[in-house]
Amino acid sequence: MSKKSDNKLMSELFSEYRQMMFKIALDILHNKSDAEDVVQEAFLWIINNFKKVSKIPCNERPLYFANIIEHISIDLCRKQKRRPTKGIDELNDVEVDYRVEDEVLSKLTVEEIKSALDHLSDRDYDLLYLYLFDKKGPKEISTVMGIPENSVRVYIHRARKRFIKILKKRGVIDDI
Repeated sequence: MSKKSDNKLMSELFSEYRQMMFKIALDILHNKSDAEDVVQEAFLWIINNFKKVSKIPCNERPLYFANIIEHISIDLCRKQKRRPTKGIDELNDVEVDYRVEDEVLSKLTVEEIKSALDHLSDRDYDLLYLYLFDKKGPKEISTVMGIPENSVRVYIHRARKRFIKILKKRGVIDDI
């Protein structure tokens, strides 16, 4: 590819995906300035990895760019010692795919869930948030958090145990 066609493609990518990426970042960060910074950082990463990005099929680019933005947004939250808050306040029921826990957790209030989540480590919080609320699978979480997929499964299992232990300790739930 020539430099001219590279610049044209980069300009097209920016025009086409900038707004989508901004919305995702804003949804996670709830801060316009931070969201703008994250989009800028994402496009710098895309420019620096342009050869790789330009080979991605057009139909796969939105998901690829969304993953980049999520990853950078979560990293910013970690750096600022904040937690992403997307969607937690709008939850009515929590659907969990573990058999017995499913029924118990679905009856908890949003406040009980938020309070218990706040007592988890940042990694546990991020894992459970992405898994339970964003409905991401281990493969997607692996990409977003930079953790091997097999490790993600183990970490989620352990984080769920710690989450349940916190709920039991606080008297929110009985033994499961």
